[in-house]
Amino acid sequence: MYKYFIFTATLLLFTSIAGANATQVAWYKGGGVPGPVYYWHSQSANFDQSSNISFWDSGTGGVLPALRLSIAERFLIEETGEDWPVSVYSSDVDGDGDQDVIALFGFMGEAQQLLWWENLDGAGSSWDQHVIDIGFPMGRNVISADIDGNGTMDVAAAGQYDLACWWSNTDGTGTVWEEHLISEAADWLECADLDGDGDLDFALCSWWSGTFLWCENIDGTGETWVEHEIASNMVGAMIGNPCDVNSDGYLDFIALECINSKLYWWENEDGTGATWIEHVISTSLVNPESMHAGDIDGDGDIDVSAVSGETDEVAWFRNEDGLGAEWTEVLVAELTIPGLKHLYDVHTSDLDADGDIDICSLVHTSGGWVFWCENIDGTGESWEVHSFQLYGNAPLSVHPSDINGDGKNDLITCLSAGHEVAWWDLHEHGDCSSEGYLESSILDTDEDFTNYQIMSWQSEVPSGTELSVQIRTSDDYSDMGDWSQNLYSSPVYVDDVVGDGEQYIQYRVNMETSNPDATPWLSYIQLSWNGLGISDGNLDSTRILSVSSNPLVSGFSSVVITCDNPMIMELSVFDLSGRMVLGVPEKQYEAGNSTVSIENIPPGIYMCLLNGEDFQESIRFVLTE
Repeated sequence: MYKYFIFTATLLLFTSIAGANATQVAWYKGGGVPGPVYYWHSQSANFDQSSNISFWDSGTGGVLPALRLSIAERFLIEETGEDWPVSVYSSDVDGDGDQDVIALFGFMGEAQQLLWWENLDGAGSSWDQHVIDIGFPMGRNVISADIDGNGTMDVAAAGQYDLACWWSNTDGTGTVWEEHLISEAADWLECADLDGDGDLDFALCSWWSGTFLWCENIDGTGETWVEHEIASNMVGAMIGNPCDVNSDGYLDFIALECINSKLYWWENEDGTGATWIEHVISTSLVNPESMHAGDIDGDGDIDVSAVSGETDEVAWFRNEDGLGAEWTEVLVAELTIPGLKHLYDVHTSDLDADGDIDICSLVHTSGGWVFWCENIDGTGESWEVHSFQLYGNAPLSVHPSDINGDGKNDLITCLSAGHEVAWWDLHEHGDCSSEGYLESSILDTDEDFTNYQIMSWQSEVPSGTELSVQIRTSDDYSDMGDWSQNLYSSPVYVDDVVGDGEQYIQYRVNMETSNPDATPWLSYIQLSWNGLGISDGNLDSTRILSVSSNPLVSGFSSVVITCDNPMIMELSVFDLSGRMVLGVPEKQYEAGNSTVSIENIPPGIYMCLLNGEDFQESIRFVLTE
C-alpha cells in the first residue's frame, strides 16, 4: 500500500490569481522555436537552439526526454538549396586515398542530378562539388563500385521511373563521366559478382511492378547487360546487400515485401545465377522498410537486420544453423517516442570501433533523427541505443564510412526536405562531446510587471562533468540582452539574479565533461512567478490542489483538480528521469472538483503537470511505501 505526500522543499504553488509557473520536462520536438511562447511543457517540447546536445537516451530500455551531451558532431558538406537529396554513398572517387561523398537527387525540386563532393583535406572539413549527371529522373538509390574493372570507382543509380544506369569514371579522378544503361525495369539496385565470373553484376528490383531481377555483366566492361528475371508480382519489393547467407561460397541476396510484411532471402543455387530459390526469414515484422545483412552475433555466418516503418521496431534475425534454414528474431529497440514515426534505411556496421557489428537507422519524419544501436557484448543480445537529431525534415538515407580517416566509421546523412548533405563524427566508443548548450524558447509571462520567484531543476552531474543554468529577461523579446552568471545549484531566487518586472524570460543550459565516459543530465526545469500588475485574464484559477496523503484500500491515491468553469485539460505524471509514467488524455473537466486516480506507480519522486489551452500548473510529490 502506498502513501502520497506533498513535497514543497523546492516548489511553491501560488494562490494568487495572477501567479503561475512553467515547467519543461521534454525537448524531443527539437529546436527552431525562438518564441515568445506562453508555456514550456511536454506537449510543446520545443526550444530555440542547441549545440552538441541530445534529448534522450534509452540505455535503461525506454527512451527518456532528458538533456545530455551528444555522442555525435555534425559537419556540413553542402546545403542544397531547393533540391532534394534522396540517397548518399561514399567511395574514393578521385583515387587519392580518402573517402568522398556521392548524392543522388530526386523526388521534388527542379534539379534531378547526381553529384559527388571531393574530400579535399581527407579530414572531412573542406569539400568541392562535382557534377556526374544532370537530368537523371526521380532518383531512389546510389552506390559506387568498380563496375568496368579498370581500377577506378564508378557510380550507379536507380530511379522511380524504373531506370537504372551507371557512370564510368573514365580518368579515375571524377572529372569526366560516361553514362551507360543497365535496365529499364528497376528502381533499386545493389552490386556484386552474382555469377562467379570475376566481374560485377547488379541485383535489382522494382517497388511498383514487384519484380526481382539481376543483370549480367557480359564482358566485364559494363557495356553489355543481360536481364534475368528472378520473380514478379512481389508487393512493395526491396532488395538488400548481396551476401552468402547459406555459407556455400555463392552470393545470395536478401529481400522484402513491405506491404505483405515479408522478409526473405534468395538462394543462388549453383552460383551462376541461373536458379534462385526463395526462403522466408520472417513475416512478423510489420511493414519492413529496409534490411541489411551482417554477422551480428559474431559466429561467422550472415544474420539480417531490419526496421519496421509501422511499429518503429529495430530487429535482427539470427541465422541459427548458418544455412539460412532457421531464423530467430531478436528485438533491438522499439522507438516509441511521441511525435517520431517511420524508421527508414538500416545498415549494419562497426560504429564504435570495438570489433563487432552495430546497427544504425533513421526516422524519416518529425525533424529527422538518427539512431545507432550499440552491440554491447558482440552477441546481439544486449543493446544500447544512441540518438542525435538532424534538424531538418525527411531524411531518406544514412551511410556508414570513415570520412575523416581516423580508422572508425562516421555516418553520412541527407535531408530531402531539409536540403542538405552532412556527415557526423561518432565520438569514440560513444563518448560524449566535451561541451554543449541548449537555449529555451523565450517565455512570455503575460504580465505588465512580473515578480519572478524560484527557478529549480533536476539534474545528475557525475564526477568530471558540470551543468549550469543561465537566465535573462527583457521587455523586448527581439533583444533579450546578456545572459546572467552561471547558476550551479537549484533552486535559485530569480529576482536575486535578474531582478523583477520584465515580461519575457529565457533559460540556457550549459554542459561540460572532462570524463569521456560521462555526461551531465537535465530532467526538468521549472520557473515560478507572480504578476503584480494587471493581468489580461488568460490565467484561470485552476490549480492542482493536493495529492492525497491518506492511502486508499486499493493502494492508490488521487489528484484533485478545481476549476471555476468547464475546461479542456491534459494531465501527465513524470518521474525524475523525465519519463511519463501516467498520462490522462485531453478531456473536459467540469466546474468544481474533479478527481484523477494515480495507480500502480512505484515509490519515488514525481512531477505532475496539468496543461490547458493557455496555462500550465505543476506540483511535485513523493511516494513512499
